[in-house]
Amino acid sequence: MATRAISRGDMLEKWIVFVLISGTAVAAFLAYPSINEGANSACHALEKKAVATLAAHSPKHGNDALGDILGGSVVSAFSKGELASIYIKRRYPNVPPMVGCATMYWRLMFNPAVIKEVKLRL
Repeated sequence: MATRAISRGDMLEKWIVFVLISGTAVAAFLAYPSINEGANSACHALEKKAVATLAAHSPKHGNDALGDILGGSVVSAFSKGELASIYIKRRYPNVPPMVGCATMYWRLMFNPAVIKEVKLRL
């Protein structure tokens, strides 16, 4: 059985395919939160997701639930991602806020219990 030498053209073609697939995956990871939430940035999308998650998972009675919902409404009305950006900058100082907000958005999407962690740190 003869082995075929890999030419530079084959290597370049494989490299280009790898870069295109990787780039598309990174772009989708960063862009999906904004597109899904109809937001201007990943941090704005994170705020909207956090408010929706708080409203969906808080008890339906008591002052704590009302405070969560009203607080979330105030945040979503006046903040366009600034609060989430500040939170991410404090929590992950070496990560760009866009990347940190997108990462936290995905964590919150797949594990709504993360909202308790965020709520405790605020």
